[in-house]
Amino acid sequence: MNDTKISLCLTYPNYNNPDYNILFRIADYYPDDDKLLAVPFYEEEYGETPKRIGAHPRDIYPGMTALREWEYDAEDPGRTRSYSYDGTVYEMIFPEELSEVPYSDTNEIRRILCEGFSMDDNISDNILIAIGKSGSHNAFLLCRKRDLKKVRDGVFAVSSNTRDMLHSVHYLEEYDIVDADIIDSSACHISLPSRYKAPVRYFYNSTVLPDRIGIFHPIAFSKYVPTFVSNYIKKNKSTLQFSLNDIRKITDVLEVILNDNEYIRDFFAITGFTDAQLKELLPKYKQIIVESLLGDSTIDAILQRCLTQDPSMHERFVELVRTAWLEEKSQEKQQILDEIAELKKTCTECEADLLTKKEQRDAISSEVSSLETAVATKKEELIKIQADIETELKNFKENIVHSTALCAIAQSAIGSGSGKQKSIDLCTIETGASGDKEQINDYDDFQEALADNLITVGYEDTVADAMAQLISHSISAQLPILVTSNEDEIAKCVAAMYGTDVSVVNIGSGMNATDYISIVENKNDNMVILVNGAFSGFSLEHFNAIRYHFANAGYVVLFSLDGADTSLIPKTVYEKAMFLDSGYGYNFPTGEELTCYSAHHSIFIKVYSKVDLCKQKKKLNPFVDAGIISAVAASKYASFMVDIECDIHKDWLLLLQLCVQAKASYKTEQMRDWLSENNINIDILNNYL
Repeated sequence: MNDTKISLCLTYPNYNNPDYNILFRIADYYPDDDKLLAVPFYEEEYGETPKRIGAHPRDIYPGMTALREWEYDAEDPGRTRSYSYDGTVYEMIFPEELSEVPYSDTNEIRRILCEGFSMDDNISDNILIAIGKSGSHNAFLLCRKRDLKKVRDGVFAVSSNTRDMLHSVHYLEEYDIVDADIIDSSACHISLPSRYKAPVRYFYNSTVLPDRIGIFHPIAFSKYVPTFVSNYIKKNKSTLQFSLNDIRKITDVLEVILNDNEYIRDFFAITGFTDAQLKELLPKYKQIIVESLLGDSTIDAILQRCLTQDPSMHERFVELVRTAWLEEKSQEKQQILDEIAELKKTCTECEADLLTKKEQRDAISSEVSSLETAVATKKEELIKIQADIETELKNFKENIVHSTALCAIAQSAIGSGSGKQKSIDLCTIETGASGDKEQINDYDDFQEALADNLITVGYEDTVADAMAQLISHSISAQLPILVTSNEDEIAKCVAAMYGTDVSVVNIGSGMNATDYISIVENKNDNMVILVNGAFSGFSLEHFNAIRYHFANAGYVVLFSLDGADTSLIPKTVYEKAMFLDSGYGYNFPTGEELTCYSAHHSIFIKVYSKVDLCKQKKKLNPFVDAGIISAVAASKYASFMVDIECDIHKDWLLLLQLCVQAKASYKTEQMRDWLSENNINIDILNNYL
């Protein structure tokens, strides 16, 4: 034959005619190198070579795996003919039962091998069973299919009956094979019809295995011992006659067995155990040998024979048993009597102690009763005071008449002062923005650069990152930001992002929005406005006017709370702004200059998926149902959650918004309950509950 090739082929049923089989070529064999190279049918250079190999129907059978020598038909070049080729194929299996067993757990590996493991019925004659893996190295045991017994369909086990030594598998050779030397049949599967589900099969890429690294005994040594002893007894039954005297001389019998080197060598010849291993192992199993040599049934039979043949021995045996039994029971009785005496003594001591404790308990009970009465009285007083406080605060926030009255009282208490402040205090905080500035054209770049500036003025890294997210989202959503402290530094950081300075509006007592809105609109050239004093009175005029005229027009507006109690700020303010505890995570400034940029407002134009918004808003439904936030606020926070990919159980800035609203809504108990149910304990939240 000229121009012949040798390939590893698998048999698959002809899906058009299941009574016939087709040979698929999955790897080419190169005898000079003794290597199998997988055939990648999907690569162009293999496009002209056949995927199927022709063969005479009688030469192939279902599930066949073999090396086949093949050539093109001289008369019909489009067809191929194949012939058998003498070469060993080693197929690899990776049983599911062994996949999670540690390589060091030899006992469990033995158990699975002997009880049964998963394997396809159509398997090669030479099987490599995977029992462990370390990096790219795999440990395999070599087994022949004839050495396995079928437990049921798809499950096989190693023959391990020591009573049939000739047909048991006493040891398996172990090999170390790397991943690079494993080939599989996955490439040829692309040529099979989609409805045909064939399992991927794995093979060693050579016909000769590497040097073995050892042998593995699937049968534990202890299981050989009973057969070992039983065979010895059968072999020497003419010289071994057991009697009562033999029992007393069992040590001598053991020495005879363990020193019969010829018998030991003959018995274990097929097991793979070396002489050195046998000399070490056999003495450890003397107890098993005793049980095999003189098991319970054997001893019972000997005793029964002796007792029935000698009546005097029977009577003596009964007397010995009775005496031993009575002595044992007498000892048990005395032990119980001693325990009863000890228990009685302890009981007497306990009764005396109980009497003393009862007198003490009565005295303490009387005192506790008096204290409980006093506590109940104080609780009633506390409830009344708390109710008065909440009523007063509610009236203060919701009843403008009541608020005005309280204001008048406060003004009379501190004096009339110097009259209304009508002059406008509009000043500028410089950021150091001058010269060329780097252009920022990306929302994420803006956040990252803003966080760096916040770190420069003194904030911790993680806090700066979170603050930058909240500020960036507020700019995008045109929401004012409420800050508790460090307002000048935060305003400078934001203004530096636009390459401008900060415009500061200081609102004095008695001022109206009409006193400064038009002036600020005409004189303001900066993107960032910092407002001081908006919450020093009892009106929301300043907040609403500035939010309407500036925040909605694209300016970044920060309101300083000036130390105001967050619980006294109306809930509607929190619904229209984002709250920031700007004292949290602040340490010391680095002393470095702020980095100035030139950011265009267009980077903040964002469109959110309605599906994502609805998904996040559902997470806020418990807070809407509890009255902590309104549906309007829930929509606002949902866009924030989508923007920062928020985890509602971890993001402290989002939880902070909910906490300040809970306090403003008198729903702190409900908020505490939710935090407790979800095992959330973040220190900063406790400041607002």
